[in-house]
Amino acid sequence: MSFGIQQTNAAASSGQQFFAFSSSKLTQQKQSSSSIEGKVKTDFWSIDNLNIAEKLDEINKLKIILPCGFDVEYGKKYFKETNFNCPICKDHTISSENCLNMTRNKLFLNEKLFELKKKIFEELTNNFEEYKKDAEYHIESSHEKCMNEIHLRKEEVKSMLRKKIDNYYGDLLKEINLEKESKLKNIDFKIKEVDSKKEEIDSLNIDNNLDVYSKINALKINQNSIGYGINLVSNIQDYFTQTKFKLTDKNNEINIEDLFGELYLKEETS
Repeated sequence: MSFGIQQTNAAASSGQQFFAFSSSKLTQQKQSSSSIEGKVKTDFWSIDNLNIAEKLDEINKLKIILPCGFDVEYGKKYFKETNFNCPICKDHTISSENCLNMTRNKLFLNEKLFELKKKIFEELTNNFEEYKKDAEYHIESSHEKCMNEIHLRKEEVKSMLRKKIDNYYGDLLKEINLEKESKLKNIDFKIKEVDSKKEEIDSLNIDNNLDVYSKINALKINQNSIGYGINLVSNIQDYFTQTKFKLTDKNNEINIEDLFGELYLKEETS
């Protein structure tokens, strides 16, 4: 992990401007002081007791020499602007970049930054003594936390999937039951259809006094009637014994990584 203070994109406080300036170039910045403190804490191993605000205050109290010879505290609002009116003389404009790049100011700012980094390093090494005493415990503890998170995720995913499966299962059964209820209501009607057709076909007969051609024609007509009856009975039998639904094959290609989540490498600390 790098312990250097990184250049920030913008700063609303003068303490923030210094960090951007010390990276080699002054930038106009718009962040809050609380956000830069959070950024610095993150840069320095996220140790909560580094007193970052106090250290930033040390920089803000640093006296900056103006081109006219007077000085102002670095923490004043002036250095938030690209250019500002001299607060002492009030008769000329000063470039923040040029002012902060004056040799004396650059020296003092970098000296203060050196002191701040040195203090942070000393505090970190003091804190590190606790980790040296039982390094194995801290490694075990951090990995156990990650494993517990994975176990919890497993239970969450199982619960979520169980709920979704149960809901979908219920929807499928509901659809089948609707079809079943509809068929049950039509039982009598379907049975009457078959009975009526049976009576009709049972009553069919051919007049033996017909000439051969007329008899052939009558037989064809009766065959058509019986054929319709065969289809009717077959269809109604299917109506009683088969549902119109069929379940598709299951899909085993579930993207478990998207569903469960994946491990990713955080920024290395060593």
